[in-house]
Formats: sequence, C-alpha cells, structure tokens
Amino acid sequence: MSKPWNKDFSAEGLRQLMEDEGRHADPRIIERREGEETYYTIGYGHRLDDSQRAKDAFKEAWNAYRKENPKEKMGWEEKRAKLYKGEGTLPEEVVDKLLEVDILRKIKTAKKVFGEGVFNAWPQALKDAVINGVFRGEYKVGHDTVKYMKEGDWFAAAEEYLNRDDYREAAQKNMSGIRRRMERNQAVM
Repeated sequence: MSKPWNKDFSAEGLRQLMEDEGRHADPRIIERREGEETYYTIGYGHRLDDSQRAKDAFKEAWNAYRKENPKEKMGWEEKRAKLYKGEGTLPEEVVDKLLEVDILRKIKTAKKVFGEGVFNAWPQALKDAVINGVFRGEYKVGHDTVKYMKEGDWFAAAEEYLNRDDYREAAQKNMSGIRRRMERNQAVM
C-alpha cells in the first residue's frame, strides 16, 4: 500500500519506528526525567499533551475516523479529554491514522531543521534514522548534531548524537531500548 511519505520514509523505516514505539490503544504514562512534565502517550508514541501540535494531530485523525464511521457521535475534543485523563481507548483505525499524521508532521519537522535540500539529498537509510530520531525529539535547530550533519561532518555528528543526557540516563535506568534505538540510528551516520 502506497503511503504519502514513501519517498521520505520507507516501509522498513516505518516497521522499525512501529517496533521502537510500540502500539497501544489506551493512554500510557511515559517515564520522564526528573523535573520534566509527565504526560500520556497513545498509539505509537503520540503525546497527549497541551501543545497545539498534539491537539491538531489528534483532531485530524479522529475526524477522519468519524467521517468513515458516522455512528461515532463523540467529538474529538471530548474523546481527547477522556484520553488526556488516562481514560478510554482508541479504535485501531484512529491509532493508524494518528501514526500517519504524526509521520507526515515529523517529516516536515526534519526538513525544517535540516533544510529540505539537505534532507532530500540523503540516502534512504539516513532519512529513516533521522525521522525515527525526530519522532523522539532528538533533533532541534541549534543542536551541534544538526550542525555537523548539515555540514556533512559525519564523524562529529555521530559522536555528538550520543552526547545526550537521555542517552546516558537510559543506561542508569536500565532502559536499553532507548540506547539500542539511538545506537542503531547513530550507526547510519
């Protein structure tokens, strides 16, 4: 099945992201670093926070579901409010649509952070690794890793990529999945 992101994010990249994030139709609290906001996620790592980005993505996915399921009377704000409190579940179709919406938004973020021309010139494996990292919030304008990647200094980028508190803390908290994910993404650099 063709998806609107195929040229930017491959089927293998999608498979890996889905495995990394895990799928759950019920809201789950994510363990955060001390002092950081606690929030629920749902689907494949979709944040249920107060950001407009999160609200818009949920609205788009829920309204697409309602269009296909006219018997569903609950509006997106009411459904999201329940999930935001940790109550209820999402139908599989909404989980899948939410992932699609999130991926398209993360591709836009990657192109904004790195520049569309830079991103488009990269090999598919690197695009997949970057989108996987953007999904975790790993790349921001002004980060040294981004600077090195834009300059094509792959040795420095790979070294700096793991020079992060969340990577180090994952070892202390025995969260090997985060470390494996980041190390796999780093290996592509």
